[in-house]
Amino acid sequence: MPEPNGKYLVHGHLLDLGGRTISLAGVEVPLRRKVFDVLAYLFLHRDRAVDKEELIREIWAGASVSDDVLVGSIRAIRIALCGDSRSQAAIKTIHGFGYQFVAAVE
Repeated sequence: MPEPNGKYLVHGHLLDLGGRTISLAGVEVPLRRKVFDVLAYLFLHRDRAVDKEELIREIWAGASVSDDVLVGSIRAIRIALCGDSRSQAAIKTIHGFGYQFVAAVE
């Protein structure tokens, strides 16, 4: 079970959940607060696919958030981890359902 304040190596990046940072070769990769929250939530629940409604409920406290906001967050995470907004190497899209964190973790 991942620790909510742990540090993990993901795609060559250091993911520091407690420090709320992600860095590559010692250089912090900037992520907006909610984008980091989505990354952390998917990471901590990587044993399963997470549906869109759960993400919106947990990250945005059920506020009225469009799919575009969530999709934009996923895109930003993919760019940060893989350099490509369409890459499925870190966050896999489960069409019609949601997303799953699938990157190898050290």
